Amino acid sequence: MDHVYAKLQRQRVAPYRRIMSNSTLFDEADLGLSARAPYDPNTLLEEGEWFALQDFRDQDFSLDVLRDGLASTSVAELKKDEFRKISYVMSVQGGNFHFQRVRPAAFIRRRSIVFGDVALVEEPRNRIVLNERPDAVFVASENTLLFRDLVAISAIFKGIDVLYQEATSAEVETFLGQSFVASDLAVSGVSKPNRKRIALAAASLDQMTDDEKKEIFDYISEYGDGRLDYDEAAQTFLIQTDEELKMLLFGIEQRFYTTQVGAERRLANSVIKL
Repeated sequence: MDHVYAKLQRQRVAPYRRIMSNSTLFDEADLGLSARAPYDPNTLLEEGEWFALQDFRDQDFSLDVLRDGLASTSVAELKKDEFRKISYVMSVQGGNFHFQRVRPAAFIRRRSIVFGDVALVEEPRNRIVLNERPDAVFVASENTLLFRDLVAISAIFKGIDVLYQEATSAEVETFLGQSFVASDLAVSGVSKPNRKRIALAAASLDQMTDDEKKEIFDYISEYGDGRLDYDEAAQTFLIQTDEELKMLLFGIEQRFYTTQVGAERRLANSVIKL
């Protein structure tokens, strides 16, 4: 049987409430393997694709309800005065758990015109606007979480943003102070996207030997010609703007390439590991 539940904010004991049974919130989506990509912040999904996290029940940021299950008969019904306390809705349908975060903008209470066979004016009622697709789907039989936007689900799965954190101001300052960087760029001048890229680049550099770093710097200087100033003798990149920093970070992640046919130089805006 399908059920729809609400998770209440700041409710530690028995946080779930039953909204309805024998009902579903979302249309069935393509959850097959061909529509999935392993989570990688360097990857941009195509329409209809999902990021996939396997062994999800075993993760620290999973939910107890996914490990232990939920008996609908033991869950109290949602009361009218609890409506504004809803943090997210969970539609258990077809054995899978579909999640949608409920932001303040999703709550609507206003008079509206309803169009059916005839137009009617409907008095204000408590409503939650549903998205076309859920923010996340837990495929229980595979122990796999599917999602499209990590930020959108971080309020549901607390701590999941550890998969993609921004570099702190101290970490940004440390990166700009690296021996291969000559920069007057202030930490405050580093954009949020570049803070995330710094976290990734720093992790990549930590796994490289000195010889591999030398190869990477030569590679960046070759593709960065005209976009980055590189002092070959000092082996330093002059970084004066956030855009120049982005090019350096893309280079560390090896986003530059040359096409096999036509020898056209390109920058990969999205990367999927094969």
